[in-house]
Amino acid sequence: MKRNSVKTGMLDQRNRATQRRRKHPLHSVEPSETKLIKWLKINAIDETDLGSINLTDYLRETQIFEILPEERLRQLAIYLEFEALGLLGKSGWEALKRIYKCALKLNENDEHVWLSMGISAHTMADAQEKAKDQKSIYQEKKYAILNALNIKPNWSRAHYSLGYLYYFQGKEQVALNEFEKALICEDDDNIHAWAQLYKAHCLHDMHQWEKALYAYKLVNLSVFNGYTSWRIDVLREQIAECTYKIGNKKEAQKMLIKIFERYEIEPSLAFNAMSISLWSLAKYLSPDLLIRAKIIEEKAFNKAINC
Repeated sequence: MKRNSVKTGMLDQRNRATQRRRKHPLHSVEPSETKLIKWLKINAIDETDLGSINLTDYLRETQIFEILPEERLRQLAIYLEFEALGLLGKSGWEALKRIYKCALKLNENDEHVWLSMGISAHTMADAQEKAKDQKSIYQEKKYAILNALNIKPNWSRAHYSLGYLYYFQGKEQVALNEFEKALICEDDDNIHAWAQLYKAHCLHDMHQWEKALYAYKLVNLSVFNGYTSWRIDVLREQIAECTYKIGNKKEAQKMLIKIFERYEIEPSLAFNAMSISLWSLAKYLSPDLLIRAKIIEEKAFNKAINC
């Protein structure tokens, strides 16, 4: 699978995100479902049992909640994603898919089930060691998202998710089209921020520097907090590189030095960021800045492993 430009010098940024199993922003949970989620936490299912969960019993036990059965199954699959990642090969995905298929038998026109099925597929595909398994699960994601869009064509979340798939397959132009569709569909500040960010990534990877710079500056940074806050640091690095690429060398150098000063004060920030944009820019500007970047990365890495 093609590696795009948002990656670190030592570790691919996206692989790191997968290894830490950060939550994906697209699974939605409504307030009315919080009681079910609490129930799931109390009645945790061991990962060795994922493929043999009695779904009839689950639906019977959870009928105390005023939630449609297909939605209860969707929430079960989402909840079990983390455990499914621990299973070998495709078995984790097969366990989740079984739950989603059961939900679709109850209501094949539930766009939320189709979308969540697609998101889970992407999560599980990222964890596959065999390229053929990854490819086949990605195809299942595409099928699920297209079904969601057939039911609800103007859905920001679905267009974003489809663009996300194309982007990770190295199809930047097709991905860009989907992100732009996501941005003109119904209002959803959270998804619009992600779509705008990945629109900028596409333009960046296509070396359309001025357009990428403009797109990055339109990203709503307030959406990225907590476990996604590292993206703001990466974005700053990318803005600096784009600034250099359009000919503003002095301004780009000021930006990079400011980024270094921030990382030197808080090394943990550097560990979660330091994209290929930072490394490229340091290399372009001067050997001293490249050495400084390597020192920052080493300190950040040492701090992380000693925590």
